[in-house]
Amino acid sequence: MSADKNTLRIALIGFGEVGRRFADDLQGNPALALSTYDILREDAGKRADYERAASERKVSARENAKAACEGAHLVFSAVTAAATEKVAAEAAGFLRAARFSSTSIRQPLAPSSAQARILLHPARTTSRAR
Repeated sequence: MSADKNTLRIALIGFGEVGRRFADDLQGNPALALSTYDILREDAGKRADYERAASERKVSARENAKAACEGAHLVFSAVTAAATEKVAAEAAGFLRAARFSSTSIRQPLAPSSAQARILLHPARTTSRAR
């Protein structure tokens, strides 16, 4: 995940419906760099679709969760509820300063409304500030 010091690096663990929705909402923001890993990569029959979906959204598809999280400031777990505990346990082994959020827990980490507007629509929010 290469980006300059002014880029917020976000990792998406899980790139099914939820992970792709995050990417759809965040793509096009030049202040963000996205990477992902999904177990679909391990399935030879599904790997091409997964990699194509990531490429279309300008998301770096990585070979494993650790690689996807390397250099990330923020990590979202967008996996099924059944996989949440396993993914969190694996991530605990290599995450340090990044913030980890799971879409499957009751109160995931979330930006304030103002922060979310900046992440999703940077041009609109910066033009208001002028």
